[in-house]
Amino acid sequence: MSHDHHDEETLGKPYDARLVRRLMMYVRPYARLVTLAVLMLVAVTCFELAIPYLTRMALDDYIVANSRVVTDDGGEVAREFIAEHAGDLVPIDAPPAGETQSRSGAASGGGRDHAQARYFISAKTLSGYDPREVARATDLGVVGDERYYLADRAFFEARTYDRTGFLEAGSRVGIPLERLDDFTSEDLHELRSGDLRGVARIALAVIALLILTFGFTLLQINMMEVTSQQVMYDMRMKVLRHLQKLSLSFFDRNPVGRLVTRATNDIAVLHEMFTSIVITILHDVFILIGVIIVLLRLNWRLALVSFIVLPVTAWITTVFSVQIRDAFREVRVKIARINASLNESISGMRVTQIFRRETESFRRFAGINHENFLAAMKQLRVFAMFMPLMELASSVAIGLVIWYGGGKVVQATLSLGTLVAFLSYVQMFFRPLRNLAQQYGTMQQAMASSERIFMLLDEEDRHPRANRVRERVVRIRRGRMGAAGCVLHGGAGRDGRDSRRHGRGQDLDNQPARAFLRHPEGAHHAGRCRHQRRGEIVPALASRARHAGRLRVRG
Repeated sequence: MSHDHHDEETLGKPYDARLVRRLMMYVRPYARLVTLAVLMLVAVTCFELAIPYLTRMALDDYIVANSRVVTDDGGEVAREFIAEHAGDLVPIDAPPAGETQSRSGAASGGGRDHAQARYFISAKTLSGYDPREVARATDLGVVGDERYYLADRAFFEARTYDRTGFLEAGSRVGIPLERLDDFTSEDLHELRSGDLRGVARIALAVIALLILTFGFTLLQINMMEVTSQQVMYDMRMKVLRHLQKLSLSFFDRNPVGRLVTRATNDIAVLHEMFTSIVITILHDVFILIGVIIVLLRLNWRLALVSFIVLPVTAWITTVFSVQIRDAFREVRVKIARINASLNESISGMRVTQIFRRETESFRRFAGINHENFLAAMKQLRVFAMFMPLMELASSVAIGLVIWYGGGKVVQATLSLGTLVAFLSYVQMFFRPLRNLAQQYGTMQQAMASSERIFMLLDEEDRHPRANRVRERVVRIRRGRMGAAGCVLHGGAGRDGRDSRRHGRGQDLDNQPARAFLRHPEGAHHAGRCRHQRRGEIVPALASRARHAGRLRVRG
């Protein structure tokens, strides 16, 4: 184990496979809980990714649902378009009078009259086609610009409306969107009752996903907390058992405060790593992968536009992660120095007052405290620069999505719901990048803490009789011989008399006991044999007491 007093300042690598493998040895007994927690984390990630997609469905399928007209003008482009997408087309019954001349025929001067076949196609479906194909068909008039709302034909059987401009298609009637303003609010509510039910179903689905996210997150946090507490318990017990086997010279070389820090602060850092950092990193990685997949599936062109800022974002994250690490390390060092100074000042207060060094001690602590203030302000400045830059990169990506995606919505090659979902996913995409950069320094500190703990556990400077000393827990039974060679009378003895009638205090009434106490270890262990009531548990550590005779302690 290193004895340099500066080893508290060192930080390890953000990821050390060797240390992680050793840490996994403590996690392996609780692998079932960890596996369940990770599976719940995956489920929570899927729930979060599904909410923007449901928003897209609500917008495109119900809120702004509309269709456009595809006209077969006899041209090659129309025939190819209709043949390729025949499964998405809804035939219109009969074209209005006066619109029988073919556009292509008029353009070519042929003047050939024939009834043009027309079809409805959903705007959402159209937005999924190749934008170049849709733009070409729109320029040639194959795909019309006018938007229609497809209503149920039964709605008009009991009502009288001016149906000029309406297009009938089997059991559906196409209503121009601008004509929807002619309906009363009651009729419009009934006309779009199916859309309202669809929106209500999606709203309930979103609420259900939020409830499931809450429940799964709660269970996952509890599982990881239980696992972390169990790992901390095992590690602290192992550290204490190892310390009890080390020689006295080891404790002469290492301050007690440093050893206490190993079993308290360093293990507490590992607890934070298990409960927050590891889960946060896994969640962020799942979110990043999921968002990239969803964006590419929705519209890979718009996804590539939103990824333009990724190189700049990666550079910002790399540069500031190093600065955050250095600032975090400096703050930890200053806090450690403050703790050491306070410990020294308080424990040595008698000497300080005897030699009238109060002013000097206060001046020294004020200097250390000021250094800690400067380090904290430096860390604050780093975060004050990093967070706005990440927000700026996110805002630029959102601006690019609005600029490119908004133009495609106007050109009817992208649905409004897809654009709104993209905006939500882009915001979701930059959140993990911010979290990963912030957790970089903490992860390094966790690796450094685990390295210091394992350095202590690897210490081989053991006591010569460490293997012969056994820490045993015994139950006192009516004055029987304990494991430490002590007869402890906490109640009635074998003869039925209360041992406390002899009075209080300790009476070492035999020569072997006094010989045992003259030995340094015997005196130390005998001091630990104190009065206990019957049925309580006491530690018995003096194995030499068996050879020194019976030590009778009267309480």
